[in-house]
Amino acid sequence: MMATIVIGFAYNLLQMALSIFTVVSGNRILNGNVGYLFDFFGDKIMSFVLLSGSAAGFGASEDLHIIFKNAELPFNVYFAKANAC
Repeated sequence: MMATIVIGFAYNLLQMALSIFTVVSGNRILNGNVGYLFDFFGDKIMSFVLLSGSAAGFGASEDLHIIFKNAELPFNVYFAKANAC
């Protein structure tokens, strides 16, 4: 999950830098179809990375919910609400 956050943050910073450069200079660093392909495939790859990170987070929270449920700790309400999201 942490790797997903770091990769997503780095990709977001790269996209912001490229967008700011485009607005300030008036032209793109990656001209032609290369820039559009980078945007398309970058977004596609990031959607798969975010999907796998959220699935890992759901699995981890479900496992922790079972552990806390068996120990009768007060975190049961938190994990029940988190899994509903």
